[in-house]
Amino acid sequence: MTSHRLMRTGSGLAAVFLAGTLLAPPASAESVPFTDSAVQGSVGLCDASGHPLSAGSTLNHPYVTAVGSTLPAPPGYGAHDGGKATLYAFQPRRDVDPGQWSGYQLTGSSSYAEDAHPLAAGTNLDPSLQDFLSAYPAKWDGLVQLRIYYTAPNRVPYRRTYPAAVLRVRGKGWSVVQGAQLNCDLAKVVSSEKLLLPSSAFDPAHPAVTDAPALSAATPAGSGSVAAPGSPAASSHSSTRPAPTSPSRAVSPSPAKQTELSTVADARRAGSTSGSSPWLALAAAAIGVAGLAGAVGWRSRLRRTR
Repeated sequence: MTSHRLMRTGSGLAAVFLAGTLLAPPASAESVPFTDSAVQGSVGLCDASGHPLSAGSTLNHPYVTAVGSTLPAPPGYGAHDGGKATLYAFQPRRDVDPGQWSGYQLTGSSSYAEDAHPLAAGTNLDPSLQDFLSAYPAKWDGLVQLRIYYTAPNRVPYRRTYPAAVLRVRGKGWSVVQGAQLNCDLAKVVSSEKLLLPSSAFDPAHPAVTDAPALSAATPAGSGSVAAPGSPAASSHSSTRPAPTSPSRAVSPSPAKQTELSTVADARRAGSTSGSSPWLALAAAAIGVAGLAGAVGWRSRLRRTR
């Protein structure tokens, strides 16, 4: 009887140890030369099979198939609240507070079904890590910080604290320096891009996929202005490297992300008044755009006749 109890106890301890290793940071002899006091929890990266990923190419589109947090979302941003998770990359800079580092959106906002470990998913419309590095090179020992930010309907984006991971870039490859080993259940996460765009948009031959996204011009730190997603200011582009931004002001999305965010905003505004489905809301937004174009054309014709 005692031996059976010991066996059961030993099995239980082994299970606990195994579960702990799934969330433990990957072993690394490398150290990170900065501390971010806003970090709570770690980010784990996953491949197309949902298995932990610790290294890869900076050229992949998307950068990563999915990421997950080791901690639940903040109160009010859980799955039952309509919460969404989005992955961002940030450029560590010496003698600059992490709250002032330049950032760039790597995935669309994603709905997740598991509150314990919120997930964000990438699609082939999303940028590669190289797109981020082209604007914000990893100048501090090749380091890049990843963060998961949260959003929810009728709430401001949550950025006070966040789970994070740190990568080191060497050449065209990257590896995890600080992060978590986490399995991702890909059936429990979906990108807003998949919900709002037709399946043809994800065809490898589609122009949206073959044309690499260009980085948009960023709002200079300290300017005090915020470019709303989808606005003319946010949609402007620059052939030069964008100026650093403060994440409290603006995090520059790629053109694909700007289109997604603008479409999501239009759909939510239409849906909030009509109670219709997202597709009907998108149709309403399209009708509004067509009406505006007609009005502009009518005014143009009227000017020519005067």
